[in-house]
Amino acid sequence: MLGVFPIRGSLLIVVLALAACDTPAQQEVRRIESESQRVEALVKPCFERALASPSALALKDKLIPYDLNTPVPLTLLADDTKPTPEQVQAIFALHAEYQPCRKLALENLGSINPGLVAIFAEHYARQDEQAVQLTKGALTWGENAKAAQRLRQETTHKLVALWQQMNQQLAASHAAEIERRQRAGQALLMWGVYQQQLNQQQQMINAMSRPVVTNCSYVGRQIQCRSF
Repeated sequence: MLGVFPIRGSLLIVVLALAACDTPAQQEVRRIESESQRVEALVKPCFERALASPSALALKDKLIPYDLNTPVPLTLLADDTKPTPEQVQAIFALHAEYQPCRKLALENLGSINPGLVAIFAEHYARQDEQAVQLTKGALTWGENAKAAQRLRQETTHKLVALWQQMNQQLAASHAAEIERRQRAGQALLMWGVYQQQLNQQQQMINAMSRPVVTNCSYVGRQIQCRSF
């Protein structure tokens, strides 16, 4: 149960290599990046304060690492002891420290993508399920660490799948927009060509149909005529 799932560690959307023209998909990528940074700045300090609390420090050797890149110590995975009464109280206290941070995360993750709320809500629910078993003495610290490790991996896979889905949708939207713009550009070019042809035809017809005036006069003994 214990051990926070870092939110910023999960907000790693693949930035699409899009063309220079600014499409709605590109705007959405920038919005997601901006919201990810905002949520991280809002939520991460809260969890860091919780992890620096006396209850967290009392359990520091029993928690899986906060950093996703830090492996879980083998000694923790092999720990066959169960929480002492003092540790149970520390679990309750740390859970209370986490709650405002979780609330803050769930209230803001939806602005990035609603799917994140479901993923993290399920993650928190399963963490608390483990906490119930841990405080009842149904789990050892090692079993809890293994369960937390599995839960983290499962949540990571769900987040990766969500980002992939988002990227596919954005890529499809971008490609469709580029295609629409290309078709529009070709249509505009064709329209311009036909306008030019029509203008040329009009000028030719006007030149052929306008009245011709011919003036003739003597120049010496010769008649010379001019038409205009």
